[in-house]
Amino acid sequence: VYEREAKARLQRRYPGADHDVYDLLHDAMDWFQRADDLHPVGNEDARLRWNTCARIVMERNLKPRPEDNMEHHLE
Repeated sequence: VYEREAKARLQRRYPGADHDVYDLLHDAMDWFQRADDLHPVGNEDARLRWNTCARIVMERNLKPRPEDNMEHHLE
């Protein structure tokens, strides 16, 4: 689900989309890693999906959202 949402957001261009895609793909990769640890012999689907996510991150040079270190004051 995370991978599909990330791919959908790649098609929609809005401010911060790349950071959202990065976060979603990393969530997907976490789940694919868990699935890979449990997979039956001969079933490499989770590993292949993990590799697809990693390839998207690398090809698009996606980065995590920068930390917001600014203080926000409400008046």
